[in-house]
Amino acid sequence: CGLPAIVTDQGGMPEIVVNKRTGWILPSADPAFIAQAIMDAESLTPFDLATMGIEARKSVTGRFSVSPYVARLEELYDGLQI
Repeated sequence: CGLPAIVTDQGGMPEIVVNKRTGWILPSADPAFIAQAIMDAESLTPFDLATMGIEARKSVTGRFSVSPYVARLEELYDGLQI
């Protein structure tokens, strides 16, 4: 969506978000820390948030493209003998 994300350190989120560059990665067991991160994000200028969002979009689309998956699926279907 072109927005910086505030995520917890669970699952695959640390693989997607670059801490303090494309969003924030926070410990999931600390609600106070999460609340503080949200307040910190609110204190940033719209320009800084937009810059982070642009970086987030570039990072995700550059690393997680659907095209390779579609190509592999097409190869699989092409190889089926129906």
